[in-house]
Amino acid sequence: MVSKLSAVLNTTVTHSYKAPIPKGCTREAAIHLLHDHDFLLRCDKLLTQCTILSLDGEPLLPDNIKPNQVADTKLYKIEDLVDAVPAGLWGSNVESMGEYTDLREGVFIRVSSPLSVVAETEWKVMNRNGDLEVGYESKIFCSRALVSLVKGRYNESLQETLAMVIRKLAESGN
Repeated sequence: MVSKLSAVLNTTVTHSYKAPIPKGCTREAAIHLLHDHDFLLRCDKLLTQCTILSLDGEPLLPDNIKPNQVADTKLYKIEDLVDAVPAGLWGSNVESMGEYTDLREGVFIRVSSPLSVVAETEWKVMNRNGDLEVGYESKIFCSRALVSLVKGRYNESLQETLAMVIRKLAESGN
């Protein structure tokens, strides 16, 4: 009964996007940038504070992620300043936990936020017809009541991060 009710009250939304990597940038440089957790965290314009924490036990990684893992998962406490959700459901200061797992082709990020919101995003560098691309695939798990708000804010954040990744790669030129 609980799982049926959960299926009615909760939902999953997905989003993906790819962009070409500037000419002259190497695959290794792009992957190295995706492994720079501090850079990725600072791409979040709502970030007010970030603290690295100790990870207790093994993270629960999706089946397609674990074989590609190249480093231990790092756990961050992430504090964002966001507009309050109507009816006061969510305050201005939102504290989330982010797990960052470096992969051969990029990074897997799982962010767990209040109100049972969980976002999983895999960022990776791909080769398409001889040209390099960087992109992401994301899944958001949350209540149906919050889905439009969470999806809009999260997708906006992903697009801003992607733009900053492309800009940083263009500036570095390697």
